[in-house]
Amino acid sequence: MGKILFNLLLLTQFLYSTTYYIDYENGFDSNNGLSTSQAWRHCPWDDDASGNASSTSLSPGDSLIFKRDITYIGYFTVRHSGTQRNPIYIGSVSSWGNGNHAIINANGASGRVINVSTHDDLVFDALEITGAQLSSSTEYGIGTTSRGTLRIEIKNCYIHHNRSRNIYFPHGTSILIHDNECSNDIYGAAGSTGTQIWVVSDATSWNTACKIYNNEVYDGDCDAMTFHGTYIEIYNNFVYEHNNGPAHADGIVCNGLWYDTRITENIRIYNNLVVNSGQMIYLDACSSNRTIRNVWIYNNICYETADYSRGGDHPTPIGIVLAHGSGGYDSLIYIYNNSIYNTFEGIVLGGFNGSKIYVKNNIMHNTKTGGDFCFMWSSSGTKTDIDIDYNQYHAYNDRSRSVQYRGTNLTFAQWRGSPYNREVNGQEGDPLYSSPPSDFTLQSNSPCIDKGIDELSAIFSVDRLGVSRPQGSAWDIGAYESLNNGSHPSSVNGLRIKK
Repeated sequence: MGKILFNLLLLTQFLYSTTYYIDYENGFDSNNGLSTSQAWRHCPWDDDASGNASSTSLSPGDSLIFKRDITYIGYFTVRHSGTQRNPIYIGSVSSWGNGNHAIINANGASGRVINVSTHDDLVFDALEITGAQLSSSTEYGIGTTSRGTLRIEIKNCYIHHNRSRNIYFPHGTSILIHDNECSNDIYGAAGSTGTQIWVVSDATSWNTACKIYNNEVYDGDCDAMTFHGTYIEIYNNFVYEHNNGPAHADGIVCNGLWYDTRITENIRIYNNLVVNSGQMIYLDACSSNRTIRNVWIYNNICYETADYSRGGDHPTPIGIVLAHGSGGYDSLIYIYNNSIYNTFEGIVLGGFNGSKIYVKNNIMHNTKTGGDFCFMWSSSGTKTDIDIDYNQYHAYNDRSRSVQYRGTNLTFAQWRGSPYNREVNGQEGDPLYSSPPSDFTLQSNSPCIDKGIDELSAIFSVDRLGVSRPQGSAWDIGAYESLNNGSHPSSVNGLRIKK
């Protein structure tokens, strides 16, 4: 009986939800907003709204539909919340207007286009969000400066040319950002702290994790993505060409909270493609008494194209970096099965204090002219319980510099021998990618096949394409597992650079 009453309650909420329509070119705020022919001109949360539009309060389950291919000139602050089962929908539909998005353009009149404020349970879908270019202390295309935001979903949007940040959620739980295109964030008042997608997670379990996936993020003045907090998944993103501004030009960044004393932990970064960015995947505890721990980095591809040039303060590309910040501490970091190509350094353990760092099953293929090392271990910081093994090294230009350990250049053979005794099961030589940089699967005679180790199957047991590991007698080294017949799926990266 109780289940029947509950279902009736849900049905009642659905039946009484309301859809409102907004047409900036042809609507009038005196209309009732209940059909495309009675559309409002303004969003009810816009300070310029009047009449019925300004007096309407949205309820859980309601929808605001903007007409596609119409440019809405303005910006607004959300004033109502949905519920977990009945979020408020803000977006566009293919049946009304042309193109893939409704356009919301602040036109330089504000530092923010859509301010979520303190409200929860909102879905933003199929919107183009741009024009937040007025300099202020906190600038973004869509987001909030408030803490504790719950269950915000941003999907199928094109967010671009906003000052400092395109998407910004400084403290939230169950923030879902997926299937968006983000580009051309503008270096602004926030300076080097700018980033295209910035999320700080307050989640307390994987069930409430913040997830950032299937996004294409490119042509930024600063970093592509920056994350802090607890329980975050960053996967299947395509990140490329971040060098336009005078400051940072990094890819996926996970920092300690320099303005908070909490630990940043339980982070999964996997299946991403990061191209032509400074420090492509970058962990940094940032400052004293800050800790990053329980981080898994796997099945990612990081590479630089041969003809790419960059600016900013990170002019040379590095694949994966663990760094420091005035006494920060990194621990329980797992770097497994990544493929790195054509960088100045492959994997760098920078000047951090840390322990229990595991680096295994990675390909570090350095072909960059003037490049430095496949692997680098900084001379600063206290590091203990560091396990480096089962990796493939290929210092194509200068094998005398395969490794730098505390300022000393080493060959791979020296790295394996006394007193270092690393890479007992590691290898040196060409990994024999199929056709880099377009295809990083392994040729059938690759030395990386069946040469890895299974230590993280509780976290992941497939490769970047979903092929089960192992296919042979052991895991392969790198982001792709060769099928046991020596072949591999033909669709490799599944993403293309948009211009």
